[in-house]
Amino acid sequence: MAVVMTFSWPEITPDVYDAVRQRVRWEEDAPDGCVLHAAWFVHGGLNVMDI
Repeated sequence: MAVVMTFSWPEITPDVYDAVRQRVRWEEDAPDGCVLHAAWFVHGGLNVMDI
């Protein structure tokens, strides 16, 4: 069964998110069971949805 998780972090900037992406290598080494990772910025804050 798929699980959807959504998160909002108003304090995370695009620069911080990019630095984290480079460190965890999400695109190259996705966690087992990952179906989708979507991230977007609205009103200056980071929003994420993972399935």
